[in-house]
Amino acid sequence: MSIIPETLKIAEPYARSFYSVSASLDKVFEISRDFQGLEVLFRQSPTLTKYLANPIISPDEKKETIEKILKSKVNKNTIKFLVVLVKRDRIDVVETVIYSFLQIVYRSSALRFLEISSAYPFTNTQQSKLCKKIKKLANVQEVLVSMNVDTSLIGGFTMRVNSKFIDLSVKSQLNKLAKHLDSVLEI
Repeated sequence: MSIIPETLKIAEPYARSFYSVSASLDKVFEISRDFQGLEVLFRQSPTLTKYLANPIISPDEKKETIEKILKSKVNKNTIKFLVVLVKRDRIDVVETVIYSFLQIVYRSSALRFLEISSAYPFTNTQQSKLCKKIKKLANVQEVLVSMNVDTSLIGGFTMRVNSKFIDLSVKSQLNKLAKHLDSVLEI
């Protein structure tokens, strides 16, 4: 996601406003998950991002596209919010709005954001167990997870929790072993 600093001035009021609305509806966590999914969708679909930002395409067509793509995937309030951005001709900064919204959520709640990279995708059971363990260890109510597959890790996974980085990958272990052997053997 590319965040342009100039767009933050436009995006932040929308993000704050939608955060207030979602908090009053008690939907912050659900909408946060929606926004995480949208963040991935926009990153993987630059064509969609360009389509929505295209001034030649009518707002009605953009609204119809959003509803068609997201209807069964996200909360109805998330769709309504995206439609508001379309109507106000601000859908071109949707990625920055999502970024700003998620930053507000992370700062304002007992929430931990996990960014996990693994050699292979986690099953839902594995992801659920990891989230429960993190909730218990960090003493938080909710954990949001962003999963990435990085085949260079060979096996295992890496995890970033806020500013902490935990490396439990086979690649890391092999590198440590190689360094240890180099220092012991001194060839």
